[in-house]
Amino acid sequence: MRWFMTFLLVALVGGGVAYLILADRRPQSAQPLTLAALEDQVKPDNVKRIERTINGSDSLVLVRAADGEWTQPGNWPVRQEQAIELATALSDLSTRFQPIALDDAKDLKPYGLDPSQKPVMVRIDTANKTLTLAFGQSPDSKESQFGRATYVRLDDNKEVLRLGPEAYAAVTKPVEAYRRKQLFPDLTRVKMAGGEPPPNPMNPTPPGAIRTAIPTD
Repeated sequence: MRWFMTFLLVALVGGGVAYLILADRRPQSAQPLTLAALEDQVKPDNVKRIERTINGSDSLVLVRAADGEWTQPGNWPVRQEQAIELATALSDLSTRFQPIALDDAKDLKPYGLDPSQKPVMVRIDTANKTLTLAFGQSPDSKESQFGRATYVRLDDNKEVLRLGPEAYAAVTKPVEAYRRKQLFPDLTRVKMAGGEPPPNPMNPTPPGAIRTAIPTD
């Protein structure tokens, strides 16, 4: 009886070891092409320009200057934290769903990506490449705006990825969210001829600030 139990124990241990070895050799599921390309090309520190277009609103254009600061055409002051947040969101897209394969005859309307549905278009210029992402949402009117499935397609890749709704919210913020209201951020209160200027509630003079006088003719 002892030899039988010993044999059974050895067989169980050997079977477990063989299973672990074979499991390690099983091919791992390939990363979706879209995420692989984004991971390789798009990183927060190598994004040079972002252009986002939403149907019915102004295009948002953000350009990274040589010093790393984000700018807008016309030198409109940019809220740096918002620009950095957008660049980070675009470089950190992820999904827990399997990619949806496309063919030439595939209908894109269920994903909100058909050209007639005016998907959100985001063009990303990196140091080495330009990529275009199309974001859409399920047109199912029964779902809430936040609960709708979000989809993305990179260039003309033959796949669509489903993302969480937070991804759509990140790329659809209004243009005003990226603009600082103060056109001249380095200018404090200005002393005008004829007396003190009225206080500016949007930009109170900090304690000890030097007020700049404007010479008069």
